[in-house]
Amino acid sequence: KMAVKVISGQNPAILQLTGDLRELLGLRREEELQTGMASIMKEANTAYRDLLSKISKAPADVRGPLAEALRLPYKASPEEIAQEVPKIPQIARELADKNLGRPRSELAGDGKL
Repeated sequence: KMAVKVISGQNPAILQLTGDLRELLGLRREEELQTGMASIMKEANTAYRDLLSKISKAPADVRGPLAEALRLPYKASPEEIAQEVPKIPQIARELADKNLGRPRSELAGDGKL
């Protein structure tokens, strides 16, 4: 099976034949899995490049506070910021837990509601 995978990676005709053989045996075609994973990776890379482009175009006065919110230095590069963006939900959860755990008097201060 390993040899067939290596050979089919180099020759599309053999890849088609191995898929046909798997179907005849009642198994799922493997090239569907490879194509699906490749399209997911391509989509993720496109989204990352798009995000990086948008961050790069933003002025430093916008990027700086975003970088600090992501626990990076104010002058962090657009690449560093883009790599930290997927951590936003985790950081938000940590901040919410920290602030919601404080007593009311610390949040609102003294006074009447």
